[in-house]
Amino acid sequence: ELWEENLSASVSLQVLEVTEKFSTMAASHSIATDYGKLDCITAVFMSFLSRNQPLSFWKAFFPVFNSVFDLHGATLMARENDRFLKQVTFHLLRLAVFRNDNIRKRAVVGLQILVRCSFHYFTQTARLRVMLIITLSELMSDVQVTQMRSDGSLEESGEARRLRKSLEEMKDETKSSFLLEECELLDSALIAIPEKKAEHKWSWSEVKYLSESLLLALDGSLEHALLMGSCFP
Repeated sequence: ELWEENLSASVSLQVLEVTEKFSTMAASHSIATDYGKLDCITAVFMSFLSRNQPLSFWKAFFPVFNSVFDLHGATLMARENDRFLKQVTFHLLRLAVFRNDNIRKRAVVGLQILVRCSFHYFTQTARLRVMLIITLSELMSDVQVTQMRSDGSLEESGEARRLRKSLEEMKDETKSSFLLEECELLDSALIAIPEKKAEHKWSWSEVKYLSESLLLALDGSLEHALLMGSCFP
């Protein structure tokens, strides 16, 4: 079983490497591709994100994730790819609940990369914010929001606390450089200007508003769970 896991991880890393090369070639139009939606890349990404992967894979994945969205953000963030984007947000939020802090922090950076693309290609985050709130609500049905104290009362669960921590870190400008460095990305990754764009659009105040909207949604799920627990002990 361990041998199979190691083989699977090795294959995933090889596929990731090929995907990055394909992405670069597609951006230069040196190869023909379904450029309308980039289904070939989105399918590979969804396969990666929907499976349990070792930390070694996630360490390699997020620099590629950043590169692909840097090159193809306009296409991947387009409405034609809403289904893909919604799945990406779901899995990033799912990873943001992980007990492994190294994976959880990378999910935070992944969310920030989506926010960066939203700024660059839509100049605001309203559409992404709505999608994240809806997706977070769906995730809450799969996550244990509360846990029982020794006295029988309910409190916020470890999963919910970790998600809260991730959403707090997402808007924390003081931790940004550290998180990016841990993910082997440049300090300027969030404010880098894509090709054909005149200026960066990153705004920490906008990111804070988005993060706080998600925290409100999390609070709502927690309050509902606590209320249901008190009504039906």
